This record gives sequence, C-alpha cells and structure tokens, in this order.
Amino acid sequence: RSGDIANLTIEDVLNRTDLDIIQTKTGNALHLPLISEVRLAIDDYLSVRPESQTDIVFINAYAPRIVDKIRVNIGNFYAVFIL
Repeated sequence: RSGDIANLTIEDVLNRTDLDIIQTKTGNALHLPLISEVRLAIDDYLSVRPESQTDIVFINAYAPRIVDKIRVNIGNFYAVFIL
C-alpha cells in the first residue's frame, strides 16, 4: 500500500537491497526486493531531499496532491513490476 511506502524511514532504505515492511492496515509482514532502479531513484531523491527533523524518507515538502500522486505511482510500480 502506498501509505506503507510513504512511511518508510531513511534507516529502512539506506544501503538496502530489500524492504521489510509491517503493513499498517493488516499487520502482515511484507518482504520486497529493492530493485536497482528504485534504489537509484531513492538515492537521487535523498541527495536533494530538503533538510528535516523527521527520518521519514518522503517528506511533505510539496502540495498534498503531488505527494499523493507520488505515493500512488510508487504503489503502482511495485504492483506491476514486483508482485
């Protein structure tokens, strides 16, 4: 779910080749490979991510609708290419 991706912390993704997520809605554990294209995109984003006191990867520095679209696109990517 996009909300689970949106709640990832920097520790969850930094120098990782996979993601282990506890799904918020169901409480189920989910193990996902972090493919190289996604890893590179996250690294690129983190290199330009605004400074923040939160350790959440995807901070809301833009209008909420834009952030929602990003979340949906990330979710769609995993649904099509990973699952």
